[in-house]
Amino acid sequence: MRSRAARKAACIQRSYLIISAVMWLDDARRDLQDAARTLRASPGFTAVVALALGVGANTAVFSVVKAVLLQPLAVAHADRLVRVYENVPPAESPDGRPHRFNGMFTRDVLSARGRTRALSHMMAHGIGIVTLAGGSHGVRLSLAPVTPEMFAMLDAYPILGRPFTADDEQPGGDRVVILSYGAWQRYFAGDSQAIGRSIRFNGTGRFSAGIALDAD
Repeated sequence: MRSRAARKAACIQRSYLIISAVMWLDDARRDLQDAARTLRASPGFTAVVALALGVGANTAVFSVVKAVLLQPLAVAHADRLVRVYENVPPAESPDGRPHRFNGMFTRDVLSARGRTRALSHMMAHGIGIVTLAGGSHGVRLSLAPVTPEMFAMLDAYPILGRPFTADDEQPGGDRVVILSYGAWQRYFAGDSQAIGRSIRFNGTGRFSAGIALDAD
């Protein structure tokens, strides 16, 4: 039988993991709001489209628990990935209290990625909701705005087409999207002609550059 100290430590660890999952859900809610603003303000932002929303809450919560608590990230060198937060000390805070922001402003990431020596790659990402035009009514999809370094950083490249390039994020360039494999199969019937065409999201055309495998 485990000692009282060991049981207490296990309970603390389990509580921390559950709290982390709940905080992740709250972070995701804020990310949705931030991403919506990013998509409107940054037309050059690239994006990855996933499957339609609308799954039940239980499924969504289980997916979070499974991803956060039960299995490691299914990417190469997952132990080397870090997430950057911005800490604001009391002296620089409007209310005189310390704050930690969930991530960084996109402009700060773009500025820092060319100067960092500690990180081999640096990317920004978010999540948003868009409507795919087609048929008598649109389909709501989740869309993740990302900077082009994502595929190189995760060492996971599109299975068809091309990854994002630095040109894709330049102002005035094409708005580029990469479809997930699931979205490609479900909404485009796996048609290779879906690559290289314009697809309308929220009434705005985006150039379809490739197809990426779904995350496990």
